[in-house]
Amino acid sequence: MKKRWALPLVLTLILAIPLGFLLYDFARDTLADWVLYVVWWGRQLFNMIPQVWYWVSLIIVVAWMAFRSLHGVRHETPSGTPVAVMENPGRVRMLYAWIESTERGEYFKWRLAQYLGKLLLGEGPAGRSGPP
Repeated sequence: MKKRWALPLVLTLILAIPLGFLLYDFARDTLADWVLYVVWWGRQLFNMIPQVWYWVSLIIVVAWMAFRSLHGVRHETPSGTPVAVMENPGRVRMLYAWIESTERGEYFKWRLAQYLGKLLLGEGPAGRSGPP
């Protein structure tokens, strides 16, 4: 499996390293100052609000989420739309499904062989509702 993201990542790193050395002074003097200034103002605004309001807002959000999950939104099916009804398959249809599942692997073949063996010997759940 080819990794298509590896080549662009390597090329980006190859270009980013020399550019980082060339633009180090610019980034330190211009970008870092601006980013630190914005972070400082954000922290000042954050500290101006009393901590109790953060806790109140957290409790309101959690209570709202709990109410929404417990209350739930019930969606009605539009009139005229048929609702799928689960039918109870008979023994023949269930056995047919088991035979078809043998294509999925060795485990399913083994399970079918175990079921048929119990059916022939008259023991186990084979006489009830179908394969286990």
